[in-house]
Formats: sequence, structure tokens, C-alpha cells
Amino acid sequence: MVQPEENVLILLENSLLNPIQNSQDPANQQSSHVIKDTVQNNSSTEDFNLTKSSPKRMKDYYCKKPDLFIFDQPASESNFDMQSCGGLSKDLSASNIFEENIEDHSTPPIPTKSLAFNHRLPFVAAEKIKYSENTILGRGNYGTVYKGYFLDTPAAVKIIQSVQSLDHIQEIKVCLTMSHPNIVRLMAVGQRENDILLANEFIHGDTLQKVINSPKCPIKLSFEEKAFVGIDMSLAIQYIHERKIIHQDIKPANVMITFLNKKAILTDWGLAHMKDSVSLNMGSHMSRTIFPQNGGTPLYMSPECQIQYEAATYQSDIWSFGILLVELFSGKCAWNVKDMISFNRLLSRKTQPHGLADVPASVKEIVTCCVKYNRYERPSATQVVRFLKKIPNLDFCNHYGYMW
Repeated sequence: MVQPEENVLILLENSLLNPIQNSQDPANQQSSHVIKDTVQNNSSTEDFNLTKSSPKRMKDYYCKKPDLFIFDQPASESNFDMQSCGGLSKDLSASNIFEENIEDHSTPPIPTKSLAFNHRLPFVAAEKIKYSENTILGRGNYGTVYKGYFLDTPAAVKIIQSVQSLDHIQEIKVCLTMSHPNIVRLMAVGQRENDILLANEFIHGDTLQKVINSPKCPIKLSFEEKAFVGIDMSLAIQYIHERKIIHQDIKPANVMITFLNKKAILTDWGLAHMKDSVSLNMGSHMSRTIFPQNGGTPLYMSPECQIQYEAATYQSDIWSFGILLVELFSGKCAWNVKDMISFNRLLSRKTQPHGLADVPASVKEIVTCCVKYNRYERPSATQVVRFLKKIPNLDFCNHYGYMW
């Protein structure tokens, strides 16, 4: 039987997701006029009349039902074994930085109560989100990203066709659940008759793909700065995994490096719990041409997803992150391949990434562990963070402005 609070959530979802359609639907107009909802709360009865001051009353209602809007438990990570690393530093083992012993390796369920986030969708008038069609930042299967503005604030504006809008509400919800300094922020959402506009913060910088491969890129990374990029990304991945979110498309083209302080920011949440991928223009040429994007970028996809067609997991994110680290520290492509057949052959033979040979010794062990073919032998994001933080001579105070 549908609970009273679910009736309110469903009605709210309909009014938020399809304001144009619902405003023209007589049935919806009638049903949204007055909602009588009787809720037991400490043996008391409350009537919710939403004819007036609806947003405030709904806000009060949600505040009284916090249990509807939280995840059940923290995300599980991997069952990483120190011995499988080929002997990671004994002092790290002794300091218990790899103390996690996690049991569940399955794909996290999509929260069944995600409708509760709809009351926080930051819908604004579409004319407040402006962009120029001549300034394309990226293009994908379901959306194009332009440089634009939300009010007077620079923004990266993603345009999604309305036929896909209901699916992409999941992307909006994923963004709204996250707040982390190394994750791109969603500022506002606008809806027009035929499409939805997502205004994300505009990051003044270049993609990590361009930083690695383009000699003309003004951003140059020293080894220490590469280590901090790795720490930034592992912190972002640790955060999303704790919130039961799998990115599914971690790659240098989806990481922005800022010009000001070379901070790394993880972008593109189109694949988180859904099938959409935006390939930035400055991304890998091979990724965009030889390997068409279909639920991820094959050069960075884990073997179990690429050749065994298994669902994405936390461990498949770690493989993708490991390939990113190979390219970050080696300065070259992880794989020397020309077509999909030869690439799949390498994965079938469990060949190590070719670029791994050029990774510095101080980080080679942890990077090697991230690209283990047995996914249960890969470290968690937490373990990667703690390893990278132990790299000698990193000046955290100078880079972050404070000592860790």
C-alpha cells in the first residue's frame, strides 16, 4: 500500500520534473489543489494543506521526515590484500593504513528513496542560464556542453533534449547529493519546452588529458604536483564511493586541472547510475574515434566490464583510476594499441598497461595494484589516498595552505 508520504513525494516529483506538462493537465491541477495527508508523529496528527505557501509547508514536512532521505549504510570497498601488492612498504602496513576489510564487492543499489531529492532541484527560469552556441566545451550522446553564464557567474552549460530529461534527472540528483572540493558543482537547472539546461561551475583550466599530451598546454606538472593530482582524485573517488555512487567514466578527459593552483576536479556525472557520457573536445583522440563511447571509454574500462560485460562496481572505478595514474605519472598513453580487437586481446591475456614501465618507483607499487586483473585484489580509494599521502617530501602546507 502506498504510504501517505509517498503520495506527497510522487506529486512533488511530477510537478518538478514536468512543470509545463503538469500545468496543462486538469487532473494534476485538481489533485495538486489540496493535499490532505494524515501522518502519525509521536501519536499526533498533522494535516498538510498545500493550497498556500506550498514550498514552505513541504520543506517543513521533509524536515519532520529525515529518515526518508538518507542512505542505509556506507558504501563498501575492496578486500585488498597487502601481499598482493608484491610487498608494499612494511612501515605502511605497520601503521595500519590498509586496515579495511570489506566484504561486499557488488554494484551499490540505486537509492530507492531518491524521489526525496526532487524537492531540492534548483529549477530557475531558463532565461537566467545563457550560453553561446559558438563556444562548445564538449559533446556527447545525449547532451552538448557550452560555455555560458548562470546570472552573471561563468558556467559550463549542458543542454539535454527533453526526450531524455527524465533519465537525466538522475544525473541532477547525483550532483545534488555531492559537496566536495574536488568535484564539479551544479549551480542551477532550467527547463524549456524541448530541453533541460544544467549550469555547472565553470573551471578555469584544462583537462588532464591536455595537460599530459599537449606540449602547448600552459599547465606543467612536476612529480610533486602529479602526486597531489592523484591525491585530489583519490579523495573525490573515496567520497563518491562512500555515498554509493560509481562514476563509471574516470579518465583524464573528465578531470580538470585549474590554472591558478593546479587543483584537480572530477567532472561529468552523466554515467553515474545511467548511460550517458560527455567526451570533452580536448579528450583522447583515440577514445573518441577508434573506441566509440558506449557506457564508458574502453581504454579506461576494467577487464570485467570490457570483455566480460559485467556491471560496473567500485573496483572497476579503481581500475579506471589506475589507468589514469599510469598516464599521469608516465606522461604517455597507458596502452599501445590501434584497434579494438588488439586491445581486447591484451586484456584477455592479462597484459599489464604498457605505460606502467615508465611510472616512477615511489608510486609504481600502488598503481600496479590498482590495475590488478583480479578486481578483489585492487585497493580501495581510501587505501590509495593513504598511500599517496605517504610519498616522501610532499609539501602539503604549501599546496593546500594547511598541514594535514
